[in-house]
Amino acid sequence: MITRRATSESLVRGNVPQTTDPELMRELAGGEIGALGELYDRYHERVRRFVARATSDAYDVDDLVHATFLAAAKSAGRYDGRPSCRPWLIGIAAQLLRRRRQSFGRFLTVLSSLRAIRATALAPPPASDPSVDFRAAMAALDVGDNHQAAAAFVNFLEKHPRDARAEDAAYLRVIAFQRSGDSAGTKQAALEYLRRYPAGFRQAEVEPLSR
Repeated sequence: MITRRATSESLVRGNVPQTTDPELMRELAGGEIGALGELYDRYHERVRRFVARATSDAYDVDDLVHATFLAAAKSAGRYDGRPSCRPWLIGIAAQLLRRRRQSFGRFLTVLSSLRAIRATALAPPPASDPSVDFRAAMAALDVGDNHQAAAAFVNFLEKHPRDARAEDAAYLRVIAFQRSGDSAGTKQAALEYLRRYPAGFRQAEVEPLSR
């Protein structure tokens, strides 16, 4: 009469011996595919319960269980020979869980960065100060950087078309091109001035430059 339950997980009901876990792992390391099925039959419920406690996503549970046994098959040759594979399989599952969480954490970090970049790209540019822009254009003109001055006056006119200094900027753009010796640029700037300000204060001075 049996007075206690067999504790070895390598025995089936009726005390009929079956392949022990170390033997099963040796077979699996040797390429015996049936050994993987036997290992899965013995321990997949235990591994699944462990994973289910660690994650609430049912799809993750199934994926991680399968991944655990595939990882076990790949590393069967490194099995340490302990009588039961259960702790070893649980350890593999725990490692896979940690890696998945780390990967998900990195994904969230990248996603957050992309959202920040997108928000920055979609945000309107900060309004520039017309006084600062006008002084920058004048500074370039004063030091003889005429092409830079012309570009700066264009920038001023585009950003601040209603500013009180807009007509001055349009005129000074003509002067900047004239000083640089760019006749085509001078003519274009003069025509633009006359178009914007047909009754401008400097019409008489600019008109000859438009021809």
